[in-house]
Amino acid sequence: MLKKIIINIILIVLTIFILDFSIGKVLKHFYFKAVGGTNYEITYALEKTKADVLIFGSSRANHHYIPKIIKDSLGLTCYNTGRDGAVLLYQNAVLKSVLKRYVPKIIILDFIGGSDEIKQAYDDLSYLTPYYDKDIDIQKIVNLKGSFEELKLISNIYPYNSEIYNIFRNTVSNKKRSTDNGFKPEVGIWKKNIDTIKSIEPYNDSIIISANNEFLDLAKNSGSKVIVVYSPMYLHYNQKRDLDFMKSLCEEKGIPFLDYTKDTVFLNNRKYFKDPLHLNHEGATLFTNNFINKLKDK
Repeated sequence: MLKKIIINIILIVLTIFILDFSIGKVLKHFYFKAVGGTNYEITYALEKTKADVLIFGSSRANHHYIPKIIKDSLGLTCYNTGRDGAVLLYQNAVLKSVLKRYVPKIIILDFIGGSDEIKQAYDDLSYLTPYYDKDIDIQKIVNLKGSFEELKLISNIYPYNSEIYNIFRNTVSNKKRSTDNGFKPEVGIWKKNIDTIKSIEPYNDSIIISANNEFLDLAKNSGSKVIVVYSPMYLHYNQKRDLDFMKSLCEEKGIPFLDYTKDTVFLNNRKYFKDPLHLNHEGATLFTNNFINKLKDK
């Protein structure tokens, strides 16, 4: 009886292992087969781009900086690596991967800080799990997600479990969805009046603080021209301690910092915003042109 139970357990474990291995291999094949969409763009940013100008940041980077305008104005190729929700840990992984291949002429970091971003910084490392076995630096960063992350990643399915919908959609469509070198325009106009926020506290997590320092040091020491931007928001702040935190870091490292949080061109015109944190396409066009003019002076 005991022998039969042991045999059944072994068969169950073996079946689970075979299914995990087989399904994981199928998901991996179709994930990296994508020719458009988020999955393709992450792979392109990590492994392929050699653009002269790289933009780093979260959704605000993704929706605020238009590479075509930058290219037409500066005569330099440009790629927007910004990703919805992805903050400094993700961006460090992208920067490290890029610098192993080449050194961009200009690195632009669109900064968004605050203690509320800390949980998101770890959660969004799920974007990187498909690349876990490809790069030791990515492994180290992904392992920060949790104590058992390394154990979970023994599974062949786990790296793709948050991307199954995207994998399926890319497989069904089987075509390249057009983007402007990573930029995705927002559509719509914010209808409500501007809000006043008491304050945004800076990061209070030593790993995230270290990631800020590391990104700036890596970017500057690579030989790239580096600039940090706090792009427009449709919000008033009584205190913005996260801004002071990054501004002091940039001053310490001799890196230009552009602060748009008090720019009345944007604060007085909600027509430029999709929501309080994101510019729409008209706003992004205005901002990108304005930013380029300031960049030329830096």
